[in-house]
Amino acid sequence: SDVYKRQLINTRKEVEDNTGIEFPGMPLTALKDSTPLPKLSLKPTDHLVLELPDGKGQYVFRYRKSLAIGKCSFCDEEFAIVGTCKCDKVRYCSLSCRKKDRKFHKGECKADAGGEEWKERVDSNMGITGLKNLGNTCYMNSGLQCLSNVWQFSKYFLNDLYLAELNTQNNLGSGGEIAQSFARLVKLLWYTNEQAVVPLEFKDVMGKYHSEFLGFQQQDCQEFIATFLDGLHEDLNRVRVKPLVKQEASDDPNDDAAKEPSWRSCLARNMSVVVDLFYGQYKSILQCPACTKYSVNFDSYSVISLPIPPEVQTVIKACFVPFNQGIKSKWYRFTIDVNAKVDELREMVAKRLGVKKYGSVFTMISAQTFDRFLASDVDIKAISKLSSGSLSLLYIQEIDPELFTTSEYIGMEERKQQEYIKTVSSPTHLDLAIGSLSHEDYNNGLSDNMLKVALNIYRKGLKGGKERVTFSRLIYVNRNATAREVHMQVFRYFKPLFELALRQTSIAQTQTASVYKEETHLNMSDTELFANLFPDLREDNWKEKLKHPRDYPYTVALVNASQTCCFCGDAYCQNCPLPFTHESRVVDLLEKLGDVGARNEYFFYEHTEFEAPRRELELEIVFNEDKYKSLLLEDALESSVDEEEKEKASKNIYDCLDAFNANEVLDAENLWFCKNCKQDVRAKKRMEITRIPPILILHLKRFKTLLDSAERIGTFVSFPLKGLDLEKYVKNSDIKPSYNLCAVSNHFGSIASGHYTAFAWNKVRRGWYNFDDTNVTRMTESKVCTSAAYVLFYVRQDIEMQVDYSKIKQGLSGVYRAGDADDVNVEMEEEGCINSIGLGRSVRQRFFK
Repeated sequence: SDVYKRQLINTRKEVEDNTGIEFPGMPLTALKDSTPLPKLSLKPTDHLVLELPDGKGQYVFRYRKSLAIGKCSFCDEEFAIVGTCKCDKVRYCSLSCRKKDRKFHKGECKADAGGEEWKERVDSNMGITGLKNLGNTCYMNSGLQCLSNVWQFSKYFLNDLYLAELNTQNNLGSGGEIAQSFARLVKLLWYTNEQAVVPLEFKDVMGKYHSEFLGFQQQDCQEFIATFLDGLHEDLNRVRVKPLVKQEASDDPNDDAAKEPSWRSCLARNMSVVVDLFYGQYKSILQCPACTKYSVNFDSYSVISLPIPPEVQTVIKACFVPFNQGIKSKWYRFTIDVNAKVDELREMVAKRLGVKKYGSVFTMISAQTFDRFLASDVDIKAISKLSSGSLSLLYIQEIDPELFTTSEYIGMEERKQQEYIKTVSSPTHLDLAIGSLSHEDYNNGLSDNMLKVALNIYRKGLKGGKERVTFSRLIYVNRNATAREVHMQVFRYFKPLFELALRQTSIAQTQTASVYKEETHLNMSDTELFANLFPDLREDNWKEKLKHPRDYPYTVALVNASQTCCFCGDAYCQNCPLPFTHESRVVDLLEKLGDVGARNEYFFYEHTEFEAPRRELELEIVFNEDKYKSLLLEDALESSVDEEEKEKASKNIYDCLDAFNANEVLDAENLWFCKNCKQDVRAKKRMEITRIPPILILHLKRFKTLLDSAERIGTFVSFPLKGLDLEKYVKNSDIKPSYNLCAVSNHFGSIASGHYTAFAWNKVRRGWYNFDDTNVTRMTESKVCTSAAYVLFYVRQDIEMQVDYSKIKQGLSGVYRAGDADDVNVEMEEEGCINSIGLGRSVRQRFFK
């Protein structure tokens, strides 16, 4: 139906806003309602998907708003065209048809034959192109965007230097397919002028040779990066015949004699641009707890995984929202013990901001909508868990201070006593039949007559529809108040904004502030000002007047969370207007919701834990910009960041490096075999970095596996954008170990449901960019360091501007000649080596689990 289509299609954007997963089939929203079903050529195996929005009105899939109908080049059926080849010769109705036709079309495709698509043009994006999410492939998109913006790496492929080093005979590689597919993708990212490209070919090639990436399950970005670099290395390995080499080892933890022989053994079998740029060497020291004997080995790495030390204190970021909407909201940061309760945070907020301890409601908000209210007995860890990856943020919403001077304020201690009596005796509570609270909120010391009501704020556009303006606000209303009194209470809440807008309009018209002081609306009462802004709105005509809301600065509607409206019974209701009458009371509205004694219980629990139906009274405020252009409330409604408050990180990257170098005891799942004792033991392990690469990849170990579950560590770890100094951590380095950041892979959310993005410095555009699948936006460097940072890419300062690959190739002295590979091979063969080592992922898995 047309109504359902309007729900699916956002007419102001190319695709509707949602989680970012594009529907993998053919969206029927592109077809006319009159299209006969036989036209769809449905097969018995086809499935029709009807998607309904969640409680926040969001959808999992997104749909293009204007799909063309045409004939598919593969199946020859007339469907909605969802994909077109770069050569513009073929079109497909599905990703499946495009994949099946590739082997037939590849030979005649101009795009695959080195056409203009692979060359730099005047309008080329130069690396700031998005990547389409194929379905849970944000991990891949994030890793690829980081690697693409490592200039020294991408330049190698953009200049076709890889062609001379392709190793198609390596049994450990993909016959050059991974390297060639990646080269084509990098050229698209840099030379196309489109907003985004589809990495389907690259995804298929990776899945073909690495089965863990074959499907569309969620994957780990760091694992993808490590696996891809290994596969790419084998495709570009300059060593065509790998000699047998011996693994150098020692039993003296202070002996570094095996360092150089181990590195030569590595280079004897592995030489590629991947080794040149990304590989270094570390020293692992293992000690048996029984015989105290040591085992010292030197191994190569491409990624260093850093543990995040446990927190003693945590930094809580919170936005304080004053009840006076004429005062902008501000962000603050509070350092507090990790084992503290919300009650302790309340005390800190009260002392710092000079407000009442229980004069605010602590709320968690995501997608500008309430997720949860926090009672005083909630652990601070719950805030960190909810805000992990910045998905849900803490907003402290001040209650009307005047409420605490009325008879409705009882006091926290009195309320606690009341709840205790009700819990013990379970009497019927007055005429509202309200049961006892199951949490320690106590309504902030107010009586049960007062109810929290959410205000969800939107803006009406010129072409209809509505969009979010800002995050939800919270007010208290009396259960016995009439609907008209609620109208006035909402108006009083936003009145400071109207006064500010009217003052600015008056000053602009008179060009002098002194004239404004004589304006009559300054002396108007609330009722008079309301009548001035809402002319001719009365109890006898409100139904007719509210049919034309553009006559007023905003409208107030009742939010319906059910399939059928609780208030009017209409299945297609778009939220009923709040009656402008004294005949309807708040308690009557609660009765229609099915919960006369509602106490905001729904919002005090995680929604997965609390299965009761949602019966909260919520109001929808839709501001009208068409008629009242002088009342643009966007700036006044949006919160502003307190620039004077600096980030107080509980940990920094050097703390993680210290933890990497510290002694640790292996757990029961990673036992080490002691050759002296002839048994598996929980050895003591220590790691040292002995050689650093030009491009350093640091992985923050944010995922911790417990006995029967896993959790994400949301600790904020600060890291420098320039001048990462590793001199303390690298032994006997002949190169200054100083690095500048060039990219960050971010992980938001939890282990079960997360999302990856990337921040990267673009060398050509000279700025930081946020890569979120197809969306690419410029950002300030102050936003780069977040608690979502997962994989960091650093470029060594001495080669930051260097793209002369002959000078950055690694060797025993940091530089080697073109013939060094053969020299090393001969030397190793002469030594009669009997073992073999390489750059296999097993080395990293053994030490970086």
